[in-house]
Amino acid sequence: MNPTIDKTVYLDHLAVGGTNRPEYVVTHGGGKGVNAAVVLHTLGQPVKIMGLLYRSNGAVITDRLEKNGISHDFVLLDGEARTNTKLFDKKEQRVTEINEGGQEVTQAVIDEVAQAIINTVSKNDVVVLAGSLPPGCGDGLYAEMIDVLNQKGARCVLDTSGNALRLGVKKQPYFVKPNTDELTDITGIRAYSKSQMVAAAKRMIDDGISLVGVSMGENGALLCNKDACYYANPLQVDVLSTVGAGDSMVAGIVANIDEPVDAALRAGVAAATGSLVREGTSLCTKELFDRYSSLVKIDLL
Repeated sequence: MNPTIDKTVYLDHLAVGGTNRPEYVVTHGGGKGVNAAVVLHTLGQPVKIMGLLYRSNGAVITDRLEKNGISHDFVLLDGEARTNTKLFDKKEQRVTEINEGGQEVTQAVIDEVAQAIINTVSKNDVVVLAGSLPPGCGDGLYAEMIDVLNQKGARCVLDTSGNALRLGVKKQPYFVKPNTDELTDITGIRAYSKSQMVAAAKRMIDDGISLVGVSMGENGALLCNKDACYYANPLQVDVLSTVGAGDSMVAGIVANIDEPVDAALRAGVAAATGSLVREGTSLCTKELFDRYSSLVKIDLL
């Protein structure tokens, strides 16, 4: 709903308040939905991406999708997609993000996109509702769509933040992947230790969500269903970009959503790791996915 051009600027060191000269810049058509679609396709899943796109620079996004053989059906608008700039400080191994809000959209446009998605979805489809919502779009859009799509027999995956996430989880999506702060915000449970995270994840499952993942960055990840919770240790790799790693984790889990929970978590962490070692939002390749899948260590909690 809020398409993005992702620009990653690589600096030897970020001089705050000073002049910075990049070593190089990597630009991709991105956003959570695009990133997830690219990785799902890489992992052999048939995927279609829908949403909004802008005439001025939307070709950066569609060219990437078409190069990867990914089907798309956007509502095309005048104007340009926002640019999200990531400043990668190589010395500190730290990313500073500058994310634009995007163009304001009308209710008529929002309704057109939502209805197109609802009309496309069939029973047993998996629908990934991903990313921020643009100005002019109410925070409840994803919640409203989950309500309708659940009735159609689809499985909804919600990957967003803020109030859109808080409202969305109340409609019982199939799978959500909050970070630790979001998990605490949603459940009211202080979620800093593994045991606390498991308790919070189980609270969400008791409230009707089938699969709950928790991304903890360099501290690993959890994935739980009603029967079990698993923890994945992070792999030690040289990180070239954190952009798209969370989206890749979602895609890896979704691609294995019918597999046992530990296998789905393994796939999610392997996909995320494969994206961490590539520049910008180049994202995980099948070769990297296969390499890291065999290295991920999974523990039953």
